[in-house]
Amino acid sequence: MKRLLQCNPDIVNEYSGKTIVLDTAALIDASKTKDFGDLITSMSEKGCIFYSTTDVYFEFIRGSKTLEKIINFTKFLEDLGIELKKSLVDFISSADIMLFNLVINNCFNRTKKIPSLTDVMLMLELFVNRDKDIYLMTANHKDIPAQIFDTMELIVFETSNEIRTEAIYALNKDRLGKFFEKILDKENI
Repeated sequence: MKRLLQCNPDIVNEYSGKTIVLDTAALIDASKTKDFGDLITSMSEKGCIFYSTTDVYFEFIRGSKTLEKIINFTKFLEDLGIELKKSLVDFISSADIMLFNLVINNCFNRTKKIPSLTDVMLMLELFVNRDKDIYLMTANHKDIPAQIFDTMELIVFETSNEIRTEAIYALNKDRLGKFFEKILDKENI
């Protein structure tokens, strides 16, 4: 049965040659929903570069109770052309970690929970690579602070029991700079 998949009709061409980091929700959605998985495949075949991190991979296979299931999940990622990279923690400067941590902590006030470490690390990928054409795909919209990220695309699709929305986000460098200035002004630095 054909299910609903709605998105920008030119998404495959618009992201050709661009890089998208996938979070756990995107990987799970691609593995469980053929139409969404097919979209990822089409984008990859057209030159979009997808990657994720070993932290996300761990979350993706975490519920697997057999080696066969883990192997199947790993093959699924390979078939989609999704590269796995080591976590950034080992490669970035402590200055970048401190700066981004300061920004994230100020984006989320006391009433809103700070996202998981994995989600923060994926956003940090965009922060560290802010001079490159790099995006983040996730269904965890509440974890992406609108103060510094733009929603570039919405991909709505139907699963067997719900309607899901994945989004492609980009770090807004101008708003990031203004937000950071506001933090420094507040601290009189």
